Amino acid sequence: MAGSAPYNLTVFLALSTVFPSNDAIKGVAGQYLLGLGIGDVTGPVVEANMMGYASLPQTDTGLHMRQRSRAFIIAEEANPSNCVLFINIYNLLQSLF
Repeated sequence: MAGSAPYNLTVFLALSTVFPSNDAIKGVAGQYLLGLGIGDVTGPVVEANMMGYASLPQTDTGLHMRQRSRAFIIAEEANPSNCVLFINIYNLLQSLF
């Protein structure tokens, strides 16, 4: 977590978006470390099979848009090994072979 800056996060803010009408939820402020990352996961950009969408032997010939993966990590400042890591990749129907 080198280079991460501590951020004050309030649990109440996160819970109020999930449960906006619940008055029983109380906020707890704490120090957390937040890390963000992004990476290129684009597959082959030429001569990949298009799975027969237009015609069966058709292959693609260029890059329309790069695919990215994003990573988010949240850790306690007092105990950085206690953390949550979330990685998402929106690559629906992308050929990666």
